[in-house]
Amino acid sequence: MSRELLRKLLHMTVLAVLPLLDHAVWAAFLLLCIGGVVYMISEQIRLERINEHKLPVRWFAWGIRRIQLVTVRLSRNYESDDIVWAPVTLAVGALLTMMLFPPAVAAVGILCLAFGDTAALIAGRTLEGPLLPLSGEKHLSGMIACWAVCSLIVWLKTGNIAAAVLAGAAGSCAEAVQMQNIDNILLPLSTAYVLELTVYFTG
Repeated sequence: MSRELLRKLLHMTVLAVLPLLDHAVWAAFLLLCIGGVVYMISEQIRLERINEHKLPVRWFAWGIRRIQLVTVRLSRNYESDDIVWAPVTLAVGALLTMMLFPPAVAAVGILCLAFGDTAALIAGRTLEGPLLPLSGEKHLSGMIACWAVCSLIVWLKTGNIAAAVLAGAAGSCAEAVQMQNIDNILLPLSTAYVLELTVYFTG
């Protein structure tokens, strides 16, 4: 549980792009892209077991080593010999949401990604209860928690109850998808899409 919770807490670093959305979207894109590239370099070095001390720039080698230590510490058993894709899909989910939706809507999608996904983990692991069909180890309690948190975020940001209920439901359904880390992409996109659609039809 502690490892999974730490993974989700690290996911919240995506919130760093929110202050940039209104006036410097380009900077948010740049931040996510640079972070993604550095992370993929780190993973390639880790998998090929390259000695980071052989890297030409000392401070870069130091940073890569720290990234690898965190990655290994928080990776799941089946991820030890493969790229840990969660940070990559997290960045892709945020990038696509910023590309496809206005800043205010994209911000809601990213907030739901950070907090809704974390709520699902905490509730699912602590409350447990029935497992969702075709979803592996994901619990109904986690899905309900994700819906509640996403709905609350949408309502606080828009004041639209219909949008809150429907967008929250879309986000929780996306989070329940049992495809490795793909929920990091689907959750913000589905929440933002349903939010924009509902606000358009309900005003």
